Amino acid sequence: LSFDVSSKEETDAGVAEIIRKYKKVDAVINCAGIPKVKRFLESEDADWLHVFRVNVLGTVHVCQALIPHMLKSGGGRIVNVSSVRGHDAGAGIFNTPYSVSKAAVKNLTVSLAKEFGPTIAVNSVSPGFTETACSKTWPETVWKQAKSVLLQRIGQPREIAAVLCFLASDKASFITGQDIVVDGGLLMSGIK
Repeated sequence: LSFDVSSKEETDAGVAEIIRKYKKVDAVINCAGIPKVKRFLESEDADWLHVFRVNVLGTVHVCQALIPHMLKSGGGRIVNVSSVRGHDAGAGIFNTPYSVSKAAVKNLTVSLAKEFGPTIAVNSVSPGFTETACSKTWPETVWKQAKSVLLQRIGQPREIAAVLCFLASDKASFITGQDIVVDGGLLMSGIK
């Protein structure tokens, strides 16, 4: 089952189908996101709106559709995917709409944790440079930046997934309202 999380109608219908099929949802990982590479003065309203519809409202739509079911069934876990770009030290000058949207996801995570605790635990993960289809398009300057992290390599999807799955599991039963940075030491070393 797939649906466009930027559309509230599609998300509501998709979540309703999931609930119909599985009866309940114990955990959700909100991982939809799109980048927008533009400098601030070159960005237009359409750029901002497109990124926010997917990265922020997509997360909002899924949470609004699922939280009532989680509350009714006695609880659950929500894990949102932010980014190192959503942190002050990682904010990018070539992707301001993306950076701002991921900061909003981090803030949304804390707000939801406060509103729906203790029944629902809500956390986020902020990945750094990770090998994905997008990384194949990086110019040499980005690869140089990516390899400047303390571990001197980019992350693998399985390494990000391990943290997401941990936060979605009962093993993280005493963690809520937190953002876990998984970046090989990028923020600590300073993005060059």
